[in-house]
Formats: sequence, structure tokens, C-alpha cells
Amino acid sequence: MELIKDFIERIKTFILESSKLVKALLIILCTLILSSIIILLVTLPKRPAKRHKKANPIAEQEQKVNEEEFFKPEELKLTDDYYYLNEKKLIWNEDDVKEYFTLPTEENIKPLSEANEKIVDEILGVAP
Repeated sequence: MELIKDFIERIKTFILESSKLVKALLIILCTLILSSIIILLVTLPKRPAKRHKKANPIAEQEQKVNEEEFFKPEELKLTDDYYYLNEKKLIWNEDDVKEYFTLPTEENIKPLSEANEKIVDEILGVAP
């Protein structure tokens, strides 16, 4: 009991001797704490009604067994108007060559040959 009275006395002397700013901060702090407690008490849901607990709900469930056979899904059939777009040709005709093939230029070959030389140098670099 004396500890509580001593603590209260120390708080009173601190408040009386402290500046106005400390007093204002203490008042704001106390107000925030009280308002948060009130908000929590109001927003907390009330206790739900007691439910009757079942001993083991899984054991009480009826086990179901499927006696019917599974249905086999229908196969996807291609319609007659469906054609493969990429037909492989073994021999190109002249029109295909003109449309798809371009001759490499010196600008295209130079970086490729440099990259190849670099790979060969890495492979043969440590060879005796």
C-alpha cells in the first residue's frame, strides 16, 4: 500500500514541477489511452452462445463410396476445316526462297565470326 502511495506522490510532484509542455503531453497520452480502451470495449464482439460440442465430427460422418464408373472424357476431335499451318517442305520453290531466305551480309557475318573465334580461344587457351 505504501508503494502505491509513494508512486502517486512522485507523480504529483513530477506534474507540479514539470513544464506546461510535459503536462499537455501527459494529458494527451492519458486521453488517447482511455479512448482506445473505450473503442476496444465497444467494438469487441460479445461472447457467442455456447455450442454443444460433438465428440468427434469426423467419426460421425458417413463414408460415401462411389458405386458408378467414372465417365471417360470425350476426345477432342479436329474439325474438317482445321489445317496445320506449318507444313514442312523438303524442297523450297523459287517463291519461298525469295520470301524467306536472305543472304547474309558482311555486317552480319563479322560479329558471328568474332564470337566463334572467342569460343575457340577459350577452348584452346589453356592447351599446351
